Amino acid sequence: MTLRKRGANTVVVDASGSVGTNGGRVKDYPWEFADGTIAHDTKVTHT
Repeated sequence: MTLRKRGANTVVVDASGSVGTNGGRVKDYPWEFADGTIAHDTKVTHT
């Protein structure tokens, strides 16, 4: 997983290189941000 800051108030989280238990596929990518926003994509940009 990578976390990058883009600008003053934007972050990009990217779990595209992640693998699940025993090397299997990850079924869901739940991201919960401090403002209460929830996203479920492999790569998310949040402002």
